Parts: sequence; structure tokens; C-alpha cells
Amino acid sequence: FTMCQVRRHNTIDSAWLVAGTNIYDATQYVSKHPGGANSILRHSGGVKDCTEDLQFHSKKGIRIWKQYKIGVLRQCPGACGQRHQM
Repeated sequence: FTMCQVRRHNTIDSAWLVAGTNIYDATQYVSKHPGGANSILRHSGGVKDCTEDLQFHSKKGIRIWKQYKIGVLRQCPGACGQRHQM
């Protein structure tokens, strides 16, 4: 997926998170998150690299994150060598 595609997924109906180059679809977990839905939604759509947030979680939390991995970030066509911007 490209960052342009990720940015479309920033709502409670479709919440994607980016951690490094990995993309996670947290949509099904938004309502279950112990910190509340907003803790996911405020970072969804790739507005922030969530690597630090991922590392904050317990081993169990990290396993949950990994269940929701849907792909990796790739360069937008015509981006002239830029990997991605956040």
C-alpha cells in the first residue's frame, strides 16, 4: 500500500496504523482497545509513525498488533525516490 492509500483509512469504520513500513488494519480492534477508540483513531490514516506506540505494548499487545498486519508501505508511483512522508 502507498501512503496515499493509507490516509483514506482514518475513521472508526476503517482505521489503519503505520509502524515503520508495516501497515495494520485496527478497525476491528478500535472498540476493544483498553485505552479507548480515540487512542487508535488519533493515529489512524498514517498521521504518525506508531513504531514507538507498538513497542510500548506488552508482549500480548504486540501479538495482537501482529494479527492485524495487512501489508507494507511502498513508494507512491512518481514519487521520485521518496520512500514516504508522514
